[in-house]
Amino acid sequence: MSSQPAFYFLHHAGLSSEKCSWRREHFELTADGRLSSVTEREDKISFTCLYPKLWLPAGVVMSTRDAYRAAKLRHVQALRLALKKVRDEQAARKLLRGGAARNQHGAEEAGALELMAVALEQPPVALAQTPAVLAGILDDYTVFDCETTGFSHEKDHLLEIAATRYTNGKPVDSMQSFVRYTGYIPPRITELTGISTKQVFHAPEALDVMKEFRRVAGDSLLVGHNVTFDLRFVNATRARLGAYQALPNSFLCTQVVATRRYPAPHKLGELCARFGISNTGAHRAMADVLMTAKLLQHMHQAQPITADLLNATGTAKPKAKAAAIPTLFAA
Repeated sequence: MSSQPAFYFLHHAGLSSEKCSWRREHFELTADGRLSSVTEREDKISFTCLYPKLWLPAGVVMSTRDAYRAAKLRHVQALRLALKKVRDEQAARKLLRGGAARNQHGAEEAGALELMAVALEQPPVALAQTPAVLAGILDDYTVFDCETTGFSHEKDHLLEIAATRYTNGKPVDSMQSFVRYTGYIPPRITELTGISTKQVFHAPEALDVMKEFRRVAGDSLLVGHNVTFDLRFVNATRARLGAYQALPNSFLCTQVVATRRYPAPHKLGELCARFGISNTGAHRAMADVLMTAKLLQHMHQAQPITADLLNATGTAKPKAKAAAIPTLFAA
């Protein structure tokens, strides 16, 4: 934590959900204008850094440094418990099945969680000390990724979704969840992602997951690698729940950006390897979100993202030549 003077606030709100009847938000505002927060809810805890402007909800009251630090410590402890659970499940899979590929995915996921835990224990960084923010059309965007049972949004189903919203290039909100599914998961999907039937059988219902995703994304720009694939699954899932209109958000595909700027290959993992971006935990939703976000920042800093890339679904097609008109008097 910063040693400079700071003010602390607390906002408590009652919620009507059966699973979550209250929410507490702990805020720290340092003298140089840095604001960070820890949000606790009855059903979970999340840590959020807000940059660069002051934002406090109506009804906040003064609080203490100890209350803020205690909330942040509870969050780190919850993250470590999740990390321990991943490692325990990894060890169990190794003993029961000896599956090398699945053990590898478990190890990668554990490594990603450990990196997140370390990052969250660090103090907020002043905006002036960060790289140039993503400006213009990237003022407010949400990077998201889906894991599914296959490639057809009409026949296959959503297994996992993760999303992180960025404001001025900084993460301000995030979500990740398995999606309840009781059907058959092809072995190739389990080998690729490490997601098993057991993990999704008792997962949150699709309606709850879609509500959480919609809350995080809001009306921001949606960003993904091959984003139309993920959008089709999100919209198909919403349609099965009765929301037949597609999401109105604009979107940006990092695969399209890469295709227009760089030679092949254009797969996410291969692009990250090319630019020195870690691909730890690849083929899991949150890991792919972090990779895509870093890839977007790299490409934007190399050459700013322009408006013509919004809602683009492929490379620009060359204009077709006019067909030659046959003539009896050809030279």
